[in-house]
Amino acid sequence: MLGLLIQPSICSDEGLQGYLIRLADANALSGQEVRQYFKSQSESGITYDKHPVFWQSIREQLTSSIAIPMPLWNTRSRRFCPICLGDEPYWRACWELALVTECHVHKVGLVQKCPCCHEDLSWICSRIEECGSCGASLFIAKPSEPLEAALW
Repeated sequence: MLGLLIQPSICSDEGLQGYLIRLADANALSGQEVRQYFKSQSESGITYDKHPVFWQSIREQLTSSIAIPMPLWNTRSRRFCPICLGDEPYWRACWELALVTECHVHKVGLVQKCPCCHEDLSWICSRIEECGSCGASLFIAKPSEPLEAALW
């Protein structure tokens, strides 16, 4: 993808934004560099037959210059289940969905703030398991309680 030398294998339920961070880390690039390069690429630069089908819709949202009033994908900040991330360190696509607020596997609320600096977790980072603001490990985050309305 994107013509980079090292291309980690894609997990079947991995989110595109999380994969871009893993791609940056594997190639010793900043998350910002990979993200900007991705946005500048034309559709012809990426073959979607080897990627999860839902990546097409997030790609369209990420590369669109038009503001989307009710976006399907959360592109502002990262959210995650600390239990899932501890089990396998990759970003699940379901965490990137704008309306998802809890882990459907563990029934805990998704964490969206750094456990150390308490800043929202930015997509602009170079390692999937670190805070982009202070560099703290996300593995120390504790699961949060799900919202009552989220348990359906």
